[in-house]
Amino acid sequence: GCANGYISISASKACRKVYAIDIHEESITALKENILNSKLMNIHPIIADATKTIPLNNESIDVCLVSNLMHGFVANKESVSALNEISRVLRKEATLAVVEFKKMFSSNGPPLEIRLSPEEVNAIVKKHGFIRTKMTEISPFHYEILFKKTERFLGF
Repeated sequence: GCANGYISISASKACRKVYAIDIHEESITALKENILNSKLMNIHPIIADATKTIPLNNESIDVCLVSNLMHGFVANKESVSALNEISRVLRKEATLAVVEFKKMFSSNGPPLEIRLSPEEVNAIVKKHGFIRTKMTEISPFHYEILFKKTERFLGF
């Protein structure tokens, strides 16, 4: 869910290549406009549903950022399919970074009842061959958990 690409644009300054994926064509169109305005050549926008198929080769990615999406995957019962695809495209020893809203009331973000605690995210992700390496509070409303892929993709 790259939206208009604000994170992708920041990541492009530190990465050789960025694949920015969103299911919504409008988001990819906005990102393409931002790429043109920023004159960035290393961002590759892709319209895709990560819960079905990410159109990238097996074990071809070093880092995957899932920002403010995991709670939606879980609420829609899509976390297994999304994490299968993420695991498939990540190399062994690659990093999965999950950013989520803290499980507390706030006027921003999803309803409290679908927010996930760090422990809930860890329990979900570790079933897919990942181990937690670090957790950081990154804002008053968000935390980030870094995971390392420990197994080759086996499918679930």
